[in-house]
Amino acid sequence: MKNKYISYFINSFAAIGFFVVACSVADSSPADNPDDNPPIVQSNIGKYQVAGTSDDMRIVVLNTENGKLKSYYYNNSKWNEFDGGDLTLSH
Repeated sequence: MKNKYISYFINSFAAIGFFVVACSVADSSPADNPDDNPPIVQSNIGKYQVAGTSDDMRIVVLNTENGKLKSYYYNNSKWNEFDGGDLTLSH
């Protein structure tokens, strides 16, 4: 009677171990393959940089294509643009 339970116990752990090993071998995410990764973007056209403050609810947005800065403030549950606050940056 004892051999039957010991055999069942050993076989159960063997089956669980086999399942764990089989699942770990089959797991290969696409990010691990460098050939599947998209190329790095070398252009900043169409991208924006945003900086903000939490004290007075203001943000500044830089358009990296043309170098223009715009400032916004939060009032009455919406973002409003500062009038005459445009600034153009160049390198």
